[in-house]
Amino acid sequence: MGVSFGLCAAFWGASEARAGCEPWPGEPRPLPVASSSDPLTARFARMRAHELAVLALELERSAPGDALKVWLHVACLDPERDDAPEGAVRTALVRIHAPEVMREEPDVASQAPDLASAFTQLDNPILVAPPKRLAEVTPRRATPPRAKKRGVAQQARPSPHAAPQGVPSLADGLLDEAEGLVRQAHFEEALETARKAREAVPETGDQAALRKRRARADVIAGTAQVALGQDAEARASFERAIQTDPSLRLDRANTSPKVLRAFEAARGGAP
Repeated sequence: MGVSFGLCAAFWGASEARAGCEPWPGEPRPLPVASSSDPLTARFARMRAHELAVLALELERSAPGDALKVWLHVACLDPERDDAPEGAVRTALVRIHAPEVMREEPDVASQAPDLASAFTQLDNPILVAPPKRLAEVTPRRATPPRAKKRGVAQQARPSPHAAPQGVPSLADGLLDEAEGLVRQAHFEEALETARKAREAVPETGDQAALRKRRARADVIAGTAQVALGQDAEARASFERAIQTDPSLRLDRANTSPKVLRAFEAARGGAP
């Protein structure tokens, strides 16, 4: 507990702490702060800090390094929040054990004889055998199976007009990855991944399902563009999503107000 509070005091008490507080894409410049004398500016800073604090808590389980960046930004917006320094301590006190790997013949005779000695050598370089030793144990290739006997039904070949196998699953994987990047505030990577996901959706197949995939890719792209301040591009992405799937609606409980406003504006202008 003493170490945690000492770390907090050293970081949050520094006079130059606000010097590194730069606005993120979509935020005003200079970065608003909750202690501002302007009521609107102060309210924006508090609401934005609360929104990012929720995101940081989610990231702590899967991406603590990204969670630390978000917690530090929360402290820039609202230095009076108690959860920001606590979150920074939780995500910063991590040590990665990564000893050097050396390509060298290990000396078997000098290896630690007991568990206690082994722990003292955790940071020693890891010795691996050179490639020529690995080639000696490379298994032979399996013999290809013989052709099936006559009379056994052969597997039907896919139609040349059908969508390639695995393409829908590839698009779904890219869509999930893009949504994860948005939650982690990696908006430029999310935009590029959403574009790749839309291109991966095949032209043939269940058209209703394929349209929903394309619309989902455009919604993710539009969300990232809103965060990056690319308002015109975001409107175009949302309009394309609505044209692709006119029944499309966003989840108001889990969508930021700024994205909802851009989406509804696009719906009003979509043909």
